[in-house]
Amino acid sequence: MTLIRQLREDAINSEKNLSDALRRAIVLASLIRNEELRVWAKYELDGYPRDVDIPPYRHVPVEIYGHFIGALGQQMSNYRVPVVALDVDQKVLRVLDRELRLRNGVQSIEEMVASADTNLKFSIPNEIALALWKQTHRSALKQVLDSVRNRLLEIALDLSEKFPAISESESALSDVDQTAAASIIHNHIYGSGNIVASGANVTQRVDQSSHVGDVTALTKTVEQAGVSAADAAELREAVAQDGIRNEKKLGPRVAAWFGRTSQKLLETGFTAAPVLLTEALSRYYGWK
Repeated sequence: MTLIRQLREDAINSEKNLSDALRRAIVLASLIRNEELRVWAKYELDGYPRDVDIPPYRHVPVEIYGHFIGALGQQMSNYRVPVVALDVDQKVLRVLDRELRLRNGVQSIEEMVASADTNLKFSIPNEIALALWKQTHRSALKQVLDSVRNRLLEIALDLSEKFPAISESESALSDVDQTAAASIIHNHIYGSGNIVASGANVTQRVDQSSHVGDVTALTKTVEQAGVSAADAAELREAVAQDGIRNEKKLGPRVAAWFGRTSQKLLETGFTAAPVLLTEALSRYYGWK
């Protein structure tokens, strides 16, 4: 069975080990030379470091519960705290945020789900409160695991559809168009609204909110992706010289800039570079 078929089968079957499927995704990333897939799969396996933003599907809703003791020994256990009604310091409110950013690797999450009957409790720092905790239903964590599995499945299916030969021969993976594959992988991991600049030492979310004709937003977007300030300034000049483009075709100066800059980013390992720059320019010109 070819690697892409095995990955698809692993993603479909919830009884299959998700960690093994992610390790296969790392092998696939290596063969098609896609750093974004490799980094994402590694983070899903090992957990997300504190200095890395986690994907939205790992933001788990929680409620704040507490155990309270009053006068004459009166007690109230498992009381849901109405956080929005509390008059406390903003720093405390951030700790009591009703959203859990789950950084654990998938195996750790699977073990938490398996050990919980219904609800899972997460401690709040003792310096804030001794008798409060965050609580969520085990189904919320199962949804995180399903989200990872669904992304693997969609990647395998779309790559197979775009490059049919890889389902029949593993050697065909070396002939996969890197730009097209990067677009597929990025869209399924993070969605088309954001681009992740992934290289050997970087994973970065990029704001793609450029408005039509807003050259400041355009240059900010490409700089967030790793384009140097000097290259961004060249883009600003090229856009001004080429003027408005209504036929969905880059002008000669912007096209030349696009080629040079894409090559620079590709050489750093950022395989999604052409997709990101195309997206940013399309939004600037109002083509999408």
